[in-house]
Amino acid sequence: MGDTIDIGPYPIETLDYLKTLDNCEMIMGNHEYYKITKIPDDVGEEEFKHQSWVNGLLKDKHLNWLKLFPKIITKEIYGKKLCFLHNNYDDNGNELINIPYKNIVELEFYFKNINADYIFFGHTHIKHLSYRNKRDYCNPGSAGCTKTNDTQFMILNIEKNEINMEYINIEYNKKQLLNEYESKNVPGKEEIINIFY
Repeated sequence: MGDTIDIGPYPIETLDYLKTLDNCEMIMGNHEYYKITKIPDDVGEEEFKHQSWVNGLLKDKHLNWLKLFPKIITKEIYGKKLCFLHNNYDDNGNELINIPYKNIVELEFYFKNINADYIFFGHTHIKHLSYRNKRDYCNPGSAGCTKTNDTQFMILNIEKNEINMEYINIEYNKKQLLNEYESKNVPGKEEIINIFY
């Protein structure tokens, strides 16, 4: 669901691993987009240091792969349209960063240009159960940046007559991860840990 890079002590290793997975479709998040374009002018000093560090690690093979990530993936299964995206974009392709995920009316308006029965989005790093109104909205959370000691993901069980969403949490050694930030002296680590962990 996007943002597979940045915010971590092993950005290149993560990309290299994901590229080995069969049948894994990647989505363009804002952090992938920053890698193939440029770091935004309005990021803070610590984030700029971190993203510059990651940029220095990237090889052409990584950049070429990131350029292939689509912004949106849509699928039709048993007559239901499913849309997967990191966040939404306006008619000119500009990123609409602030997802109003706490308000179903605003969420409906935010995704008004998406024609789907189910919309799965990321960006906020916040897992929440599906909002159901005219259609379903769902954020599976973050597999990498959580305040708790677990990683979060979702499994969709798709059958002919229904789609069920199952949230999964798996505990991991967060202390070891935080130690990796220190041992690798990751630029911007204090701010990253404070915000995301």
